[in-house]
Amino acid sequence: MYTEYLKKYLSDERYNHCVRTKEMAQKLCDKYNIDNIAVTAAYLHDIAKELSLDEMVKLLTKEDIKDACGMMNKNILHGLAGARLCEKLGIKDERIISCIKYHTFGKKNMSDIEKVVYISDAIELGRNYEGVEEIRDRVLKSLNEGIIYEIEHKVKYLFSNRKQIHPYTIEFYNTLLEENKW
Repeated sequence: MYTEYLKKYLSDERYNHCVRTKEMAQKLCDKYNIDNIAVTAAYLHDIAKELSLDEMVKLLTKEDIKDACGMMNKNILHGLAGARLCEKLGIKDERIISCIKYHTFGKKNMSDIEKVVYISDAIELGRNYEGVEEIRDRVLKSLNEGIIYEIEHKVKYLFSNRKQIHPYTIEFYNTLLEENKW
C-alpha cells in the first residue's frame, strides 16, 4: 500500500534500506514473538528521511519540537517528521506512529515493537560499520542486551566525534538497564 509512495519519494538506496529494515524487523518479530505491526513501522521508518530540513520542520508539532530537545537537524527530525507524514497519509495506529517517531534516538520505556524498529534500522543487513556484526549477534541472543550494546557503541561514536547525544537515548539506555536489573 505504501510502496508506491516510498518508491516515488525516496532514492533507490533509501528505499532498499527500508526494505532491509523491514526484513530484519520480521526476523526479530518471529524470533521474539512480537506483533508484526513492527514490520510495517520498520518499512515506513525513513519515510521523511529525504525531505529538506525546512519540509521536516513544517510537519512538526509543538510536542515534536519539544521531543527534539533543541537538536534541529535532519538526523533527529526525520523520525519526528516521518510520524507526522504518516498521519497525513492516513495511518492512525499509534504504535506505528510512535515507532517511527522515536526510531533514531529512542525513549524511556519503549515497547518491544518500538525496540524492534529502533534496532532493525541499526543492524539491517546492508549496514557495515565497525561493530555491527557483534551487535547483530547480541540482538539475536537477547533483544535488550543487543540494544544496550548498540547504544554503548553509538554513544562512543558520538563522543569520539564530538556530536550531541539526545537525552532520550540516555533515558532509553537507563530504562533497559533497569529492565535487565544491571
